[in-house]
Amino acid sequence: MNKVVLIGTLHPIQRDKSNVEFSAFISKTIDKYKISTAAEEINIPDSVISDLCNSLNLDYQNIEPNEEERAELGIKSIGNIKHDIFYKYDDDKSPEALTDPLIISPVQRCA
Repeated sequence: MNKVVLIGTLHPIQRDKSNVEFSAFISKTIDKYKISTAAEEINIPDSVISDLCNSLNLDYQNIEPNEEERAELGIKSIGNIKHDIFYKYDDDKSPEALTDPLIISPVQRCA
């Protein structure tokens, strides 16, 4: 049976190649679970994980949906999510706004 290891983080962390802690965490996870393929949702072609996969000769897939795929899946754009949160709380920096379930609802729809 195939297993899936799911790691959630922010795009800035995925992009930050100077973040040695994240890179080490991913490397250890790849080794621990004997990962042979990594799929990543990110809107750039070159990331910490893509670099690691290239250096380890692992299969890498960028699975960021384009706008059409997002619409078909019912995934709101980040701009729409931010708008909805701002409208609900009249800000986007309060603890309530930053932890609002609207932030995770696109992921729930894909599950």
